[in-house]
Amino acid sequence: MSAHLSPGDVIPGTRYRVLSRVGEGAMGAIYAALHIDLEKRVALKTLLPEIAQVPEAVERFRQEARAASKIGSPYICDVTDFGALPDGQVYFVMEYLEGQSLAQLLDIERRLPAPRAVGILRQICKALGAAHEKGIIHLDVKPDNVMLQADAKRQDAVKVVDFGIAGLLDHGGKEDRIAGTPEYIAPERARGAGYDHRSDVYSLGVLAYETLTGQVPFGGEDPGAVLERHVNATPRALRELRPELPARLEQVVLQMLAKAPEDRPQRMEVVEALLCEAQIEAGFETAWDDALALPAVDEEWRRKLAQRMPGRGGPRKQVLVAAVGAALVAAAAAVYLGVLRAPEQVVKVVRVPVTDTEEAESVAELLESADRAGRAQRFVRPQTDSALHFIERAEREAEALGRTSPGAQSLRRAYASALAATGDELLGAGLRDLALLRFKDALAFRPDDPALARKAELTQVERQALGRRPPRAAREGSAASPPPATPRDELREAAAAGFLAAQNERLSEARLALKKTVELDGEGQVKAKLADALRTRAGEAWDRGDPNKGRALYQLVLLLDPEDLEARSRAQPPSAAPLAVAEAPAPAEAPAPPEPPAPREAKAPTTRGTKPGEPAEDTRHVPRNPKAAAAAVRRGRAAMARGDLADAETAFSQAVRADPLDGAAVGGMAQVAFERARYVEALDFARRATRLAPKAAGGHLVLGDAYFRLLRFSEALNAYQTAEKLLGPKTPQVAARIERVKARLGP
Repeated sequence: MSAHLSPGDVIPGTRYRVLSRVGEGAMGAIYAALHIDLEKRVALKTLLPEIAQVPEAVERFRQEARAASKIGSPYICDVTDFGALPDGQVYFVMEYLEGQSLAQLLDIERRLPAPRAVGILRQICKALGAAHEKGIIHLDVKPDNVMLQADAKRQDAVKVVDFGIAGLLDHGGKEDRIAGTPEYIAPERARGAGYDHRSDVYSLGVLAYETLTGQVPFGGEDPGAVLERHVNATPRALRELRPELPARLEQVVLQMLAKAPEDRPQRMEVVEALLCEAQIEAGFETAWDDALALPAVDEEWRRKLAQRMPGRGGPRKQVLVAAVGAALVAAAAAVYLGVLRAPEQVVKVVRVPVTDTEEAESVAELLESADRAGRAQRFVRPQTDSALHFIERAEREAEALGRTSPGAQSLRRAYASALAATGDELLGAGLRDLALLRFKDALAFRPDDPALARKAELTQVERQALGRRPPRAAREGSAASPPPATPRDELREAAAAGFLAAQNERLSEARLALKKTVELDGEGQVKAKLADALRTRAGEAWDRGDPNKGRALYQLVLLLDPEDLEARSRAQPPSAAPLAVAEAPAPAEAPAPPEPPAPREAKAPTTRGTKPGEPAEDTRHVPRNPKAAAAAVRRGRAAMARGDLADAETAFSQAVRADPLDGAAVGGMAQVAFERARYVEALDFARRATRLAPKAAGGHLVLGDAYFRLLRFSEALNAYQTAEKLLGPKTPQVAARIERVKARLGP
């Protein structure tokens, strides 16, 4: 097939017929197409054959498809298929969007009225918030990437597009290569200082500023000068440019444009809630008030928004509420007098995907809130917006309905296992104080677990507090709420987050956490221990012939100890890389705050000279009970054989707690996660399993299967080929997988 698809062409190997060419750029083109059997219109995005010869371009293209397909939000353009044509073109299939971009609308209108802008901005918040929950950062938020459609009731239905940069996060410390559009790049990225989901908050602030005023805060012909202004200049107040704008709305936008990430709203849900507050104070309505769910902030704030937001029980509905109230009083009196018989309570039951359990609808909402908090790493703090808080509320709600909540117990097990595993990892690195905090947090979820109690090394006062739980809490397995975080807790949280991010090669996240550690550690003791632990890891990587990883870790050491001469020498890149504003950095995993709350099992701590992928010989700091782990693994495998995933997960979790370095236990968790369609979680476990047990073919098969489900076909092929070497070239289960993935990769 030629480089250009023509109307009427059927794409080889598919059921798609090209209808027309609707867009074109330097990298490729977009076509309207029709699924022949379903008669459904779709859009095809292609790479030109000459561009498809550049591996970086293909990976960026593949990353866009992968990122968009993982999110599953109604506010994001959905990607449904990916493939390659015989002439080398690669393509993916996405939903067909009719309408215009926000940039095109602003070209016509220049700027939008506040009510229309707020309706659009709230939808963008929901799109980016959904991406962040899946660990994906957009990194190129701008009006060109916001499509606006009209539905049956209203205009401006948002679809966020173009995740080509998303997920291509810095993997090797080369932060002098900045991907994105200069006018929308956050200050921390302009400085090469790392980035996380709050960088999208800043970019959305730029978009909001432009939508409301008709101009970006910092523009110009020189990209370098624009980036410098993001770092050092103060934007003009919005009301200087447009005096009629509400003061509270101006305040929200300027807060999003704060130079320091910690001074911005910390989550997209908070941004949306602040926009709602600005709307309430200004007293206007938007076309989307009755269509958008309130943001997922803490219960009290959400309740107040529901009372005051237009269309949600605010002043204009008070008469109706009063009438309904009078009717309810009359009905209650009739019941009391025997005129009516009190109806039986009917509880609507729904399935909760995150726990795969049947729950009362009100309980399900609380479990979903717990899941969101867990994904954002808010396990036990803050008290009123943590996973523990929502789990306890779910248990109380279930009890009030005369039910139990198996989902709450499932989340308790998952979070306790995750926290205990990271505690083991920190303990193995010699970071005892940081590990104890994780063990105590795990104990908050499983207070009756004696093994966790031993690991947490509770003081007498803490043991007494744990023993004084109220009867209901003891019955539900709930510990008393942990005390508010102290400055020392914040320091230890930042240090632990930095080390664990570094261990998992999430280097941008690690930089931000380590910089916070330096700011909080006035005495320098935590910083010194953390530098030693990272220095050891860097040396291990360097000694086993992995200078890229070692160099990245030495760069982190320098953040904590700038005087380390060895780190300074080894942290230098082989050659300086030029600033390239429009070029994406190397691929990597997205930071953890939108990561799923997977039970994260500890990596084997290595010693210098250890071969890659093998467990370390020095594991004396990691508590192990191989016999108990083996027994739990057998129970888990038996449960898998009879199809009981819940029992299997419980057994494998117990095995991991008994021996965090047992590859079969971690591999079992990978299998369970894959069977539950939690593919990101399965990938994480499978990676760990193959490092702990590199000669176990089953771990490599699950790893390949997880990669395949996430559209990472090259990596899936590598995993399957490793399994083939271990099992032999004629093993049917491996051969079929390799054939399948090669078909997706194309010639």
